[in-house]
Amino acid sequence: MKNLNKNTFFSGNFDSSKFYKLILAYVIIAVSWVVFFDTLLPFILKDDVALIRRINILDDWAFVAITGLCFYYFVRALKNSNKEMQKDFQLEKEKLSLLFEQMPVGFSLTIYDSGTYLLVNKHFLAISGFSKAEVIGKTSTELKLWSGTDRKRLIDNLSKGNKVTDYEGFFRIKNGNNINVLMFSEIIDYDGKKCILSLMSDITERRITELRINESEEQYRTLVESMQDGLFLIMDYKFIFVNGSFAKYLGYAVEEIIGTEFHRYVYQGDLNFVQEIYRERISSEKPEATYELRIVDKNKNSLICEIKIGTIKYKDGFAILGSAKDITEKRKTQDALIESEARYKELMDFLPHTIFDVELDGTFIFANKFGINLFGFEEEEFYSKKRKIFEYIIKEDVERAKIGLKKMLAEGTGKAVEYTAQSKSGQTFPILISAVPIFKDKVIKGIRGYLIDITEKKKEEEKLIRAKEKAEESDRLKSNFLAQISHEIRTPLNIILGYNSYLKNELKDEVSGDIIPIFDSIYNAGRRLFRTIDAILNMSMLRAGKVEAKLKDVDIAKLVTSILKEMQHFAGSKNINLTFHNECGNCKVKSDDYILNQILLNLIDNAIKYTSKGYVEVSISSIDERKCIKIKDTGIGIPDTFKNELFKPFTQAEMGYGRNFEGNGLGLALVKNYSDILNAELSVESELGFGSVFSIILPN
Repeated sequence: MKNLNKNTFFSGNFDSSKFYKLILAYVIIAVSWVVFFDTLLPFILKDDVALIRRINILDDWAFVAITGLCFYYFVRALKNSNKEMQKDFQLEKEKLSLLFEQMPVGFSLTIYDSGTYLLVNKHFLAISGFSKAEVIGKTSTELKLWSGTDRKRLIDNLSKGNKVTDYEGFFRIKNGNNINVLMFSEIIDYDGKKCILSLMSDITERRITELRINESEEQYRTLVESMQDGLFLIMDYKFIFVNGSFAKYLGYAVEEIIGTEFHRYVYQGDLNFVQEIYRERISSEKPEATYELRIVDKNKNSLICEIKIGTIKYKDGFAILGSAKDITEKRKTQDALIESEARYKELMDFLPHTIFDVELDGTFIFANKFGINLFGFEEEEFYSKKRKIFEYIIKEDVERAKIGLKKMLAEGTGKAVEYTAQSKSGQTFPILISAVPIFKDKVIKGIRGYLIDITEKKKEEEKLIRAKEKAEESDRLKSNFLAQISHEIRTPLNIILGYNSYLKNELKDEVSGDIIPIFDSIYNAGRRLFRTIDAILNMSMLRAGKVEAKLKDVDIAKLVTSILKEMQHFAGSKNINLTFHNECGNCKVKSDDYILNQILLNLIDNAIKYTSKGYVEVSISSIDERKCIKIKDTGIGIPDTFKNELFKPFTQAEMGYGRNFEGNGLGLALVKNYSDILNAELSVESELGFGSVFSIILPN
């Protein structure tokens, strides 16, 4: 390359070999001619001098003719040879030019000192983005293809050995982007000039790929180091790689483990087994296998690890690649679970009820000992073959049990159902079964339930039924008795009260003033007795469930006015002001007039009874389109300790003969029961010494 000149690329060489061959042929002909005509022929014809003279004359002219002809063919041959040489040279030139242009790398020829481009090929132009006209005659710095620093670094490297290989640098292309290039450069003599011949490849994509590979390797390394499981590689009985997690398991640094033999970390009791596994697997490439082994850490503590190992080809041999996971706590948990399951089974067997699991077709999976014995089996006998729960229900109940099972599976829940069971011996007894589906991964896999022998419960129920029937009969007799007694008392009492009012009116102008109050006392005592009998009878009917609401249109205002008129005498006798406020126009509701009358009568009566002075106020208002009746008094109020007992029958804040107020304790109990029948909301607000407010909100 040092002697490379312009003619090498653009002219051919003279074919000297052909020229010398022609000269040699001419010499041989000339010598042969002289030897033959001047030496051999006179010797042969020595007696014929005249003939020899004539031949010599012809010899000279013939020699001239022959040599002229030879010279003609010699010149013609040289001319043809030169044409062929020119033609071959042109072909070689075209091939060389094509090769130069089609080279898969960028080719350039620049002047050493200035950096002026003399030659470039197509690939160079494709890389740089310039045209040939823009490059030839320009320097690399003018085109800003190289920075001054990069070119100086290249020149410095070339000055040390005239050649630079695998030189990497940044090449700025026409659009301003920088690309990575790999260059081969050499100093050559071209047409008497010191030049730099360079071959250049764009390695930008390769560099990006290398960076990605490096990043991938870094990510892989980070991933390996961040794994919770320990990773290791063993070759020739020694660790050649471990990650941080594995070293942490053992309590060492990674550097302390690398190069050490693996058996020093194996629990003594597992050592022979581990060495046998290693010898077996290291001889050839084998599939992955999992073992549970004990290893010993730096503090001589033993850990239970799940070891997964596989044999791989590594450096012309085989190595063991594996992972280790500390399952010490998991194993403790599993042992605790096994112990817990054992306790669970003992508990199941101890229970005095049957606990069972069955498949979807009713085949027993599990039954506790109590249940197995209940049906007359021993445990081994019961599990000796597959048994279905339907085998131990009487035929009459089997179809109903299957339907109930399907319904329970469809709804996902079930309730206790009574069946008749039969034991191994055929003995029947009543049972109660309750079951729910067993789910696994949100799919029903079976049924779990309990079964109770309710033989004793049924006997108790029969006793209770008989007792209930007796109680109902007694209650019926009591109700009849109370109704009869009420009738027997109320009839003469009505006559007494009627004649008492008649006598009072007839004699009020003829008797003294001391006699008139006697008539009032008789009236009040009779009224008290009448209301007591009426309350007892009503409570008896409520408890017997014989009271039903008969709804019709009821004008509450008229009903309240009627009750207040009836109570006016009672309130007047205590000098209590009895008032009524109607805050709604239309006061009609759908209700039972008798029940509503009883509610208001008892509340107003109580308000007057427990008020010594002041007033009792009844008001009607609307709340969310519902009618609200309030009875407000200025009476004694209700103590907080008694509010929970307020609506219980036969209870009063003051009990016994020393109480200050009359009453049987049934009034508010009746109010509560009647309110429930009407679906009315009953509430009370009261403070001891400051009166009470009872509210009834009627439904629409």
